[in-house]
Amino acid sequence: NRQYAQNSEAFKVALLGDSMIENAQLSDGNDLGSLLQKELGNKNYDKAFRISKYFSENSKKYPPQLIFASLHNYFLNLFQVKSNLKLSSGEMSKLTGIYQGFILNDYRKVSVNYTLKEIVNILGTIKNYDGKSKGLMKDKYFDSELLQFISEIKT
Repeated sequence: NRQYAQNSEAFKVALLGDSMIENAQLSDGNDLGSLLQKELGNKNYDKAFRISKYFSENSKKYPPQLIFASLHNYFLNLFQVKSNLKLSSGEMSKLTGIYQGFILNDYRKVSVNYTLKEIVNILGTIKNYDGKSKGLMKDKYFDSELLQFISEIKT
């Protein structure tokens, strides 16, 4: 029912599912990056995998280094929130640097989905893949490794 012919980018993303398109503005990659964070935060790995597949197939437009940096920041904020759930919103804002209450509330909601140990493990996994994508490891980075990353944190 939607007309994607005029916007080839929207057509590509339409393959991810209409409900995802309705929930995201597709003007740039940042919106899809936020959507990836949201899906990972909610442990919706099927959608996260589809978004990552799209990123992998378009790695020139969505460099893995930017994706891993974004995910690192997300999970680091999640770690800070999870570690300090008893703080007031004002204290939490000072700690995290996040001053939008609705964003802090989202982190608080998502924090129940992960243990601190899981978050620490995910941050370590992000560090490994990020280093590999930057050529800091002896192994070569392939575009499909973002998909492997999602599979690895899923377990």
